[in-house]
Amino acid sequence: MGAQVESLTNAFIVLKDYVDNYFANLDVQDEINNKLDDMAEKGTLQEIINSYLQSNCLWVFNNVNDMKSATNIRNGSKCKTLGYYVANDGGGAEYLIRTKKENDIDDGGSIHIISDLVAELIVKDEIIVNQFGAYGDGIHNDTIYIQKAIDFSIKQNYNPRIKLLDSVYCISNLAIKPKTKIIGSGIENTKLLIEDGSNGSALLISENAWHYCY
Repeated sequence: MGAQVESLTNAFIVLKDYVDNYFANLDVQDEINNKLDDMAEKGTLQEIINSYLQSNCLWVFNNVNDMKSATNIRNGSKCKTLGYYVANDGGGAEYLIRTKKENDIDDGGSIHIISDLVAELIVKDEIIVNQFGAYGDGIHNDTIYIQKAIDFSIKQNYNPRIKLLDSVYCISNLAIKPKTKIIGSGIENTKLLIEDGSNGSALLISENAWHYCY
């Protein structure tokens, strides 16, 4: 019995020494470097990096022009702009980058064409008119930009709200469609400057339109 115990003990010691020496002599970093070199040689490493960038990376740009001038975005990736013309001008948005289709038209808001790709506006509950190019500075006429936001909203199945920021928007004639939902931040904050110089929201009200501006 004593001989068996001694034999098992010796076998355990040999096994322990083997395991200790194996991990003590194993250079993990060399193994990793060798594997990465092999993957780089075969091109699989670049494929993994590209796949990650396309599915997980959010490219951030100061404005729409910077995004449209970018050469590093890929199909399936996402982009974020901090503003439309300049950062923090209220027109910042998120976009999905996808392959351009034949019927895609660059409307300056929902679709921006970038060579053979397009940046498609990601819409949640509301559309900010500044994301379609509205200035809201009380100087530029924003009618065309607000109209584009309205037209795009009508095309959406869930008809998202159209939001006016705490700004002064110069407008002339708008074609308000039924069930158009427009919201602002109160008459003291969101102001509409009609082309004749008067302030108000009468121009935004039409039959069967849902109007929640104030």
